[in-house]
Amino acid sequence: HEPSIALAGGQDGLDLYRRLLGQIKERQWRAVVILLEIDPRQAIALGKIKDERAIPSLIKALEDEDKEVRIYAAQSLGLKGNKEGYAAVLEYKDDSNFMIRTEVAKALRYIGDEKALPILEEMKKRASGATYEQISAAIISLKSKSINNIGKSTQASWAWSDRRHS
Repeated sequence: HEPSIALAGGQDGLDLYRRLLGQIKERQWRAVVILLEIDPRQAIALGKIKDERAIPSLIKALEDEDKEVRIYAAQSLGLKGNKEGYAAVLEYKDDSNFMIRTEVAKALRYIGDEKALPILEEMKKRASGATYEQISAAIISLKSKSINNIGKSTQASWAWSDRRHS
């Protein structure tokens, strides 16, 4: 039997989580461990909250025996785009479930760390179907980010050089 507060989660079902995280923030506790029962869809909801304090729960959810929870946890860590989730997601790059490998590729893409390129290239060699497509998209995204960063640094150095010669 669910308490009524758990069933009244607001329009997106996340009101209780927001209240809980807000109360923790208000009290400014130094160390807090939150244990939440996570339905597969709740893992993705935690990712949408964009609160960094949800990351340890999502990392723990990657170990869940339910593959759906693991899939959504990997997806949520990617949505956060947080580098803390990077190492945790990488542990599942060779998971036996192709859907988890697909979410790992997406997460690496959203996290945006260029160090993931060799790992994604290696994953691509063993991938097929939707997983192959997601890995390819992640590689293209990270490579274009790298090219954009090179362009920005080149523009900055040109601007600096122009100022020196003015």
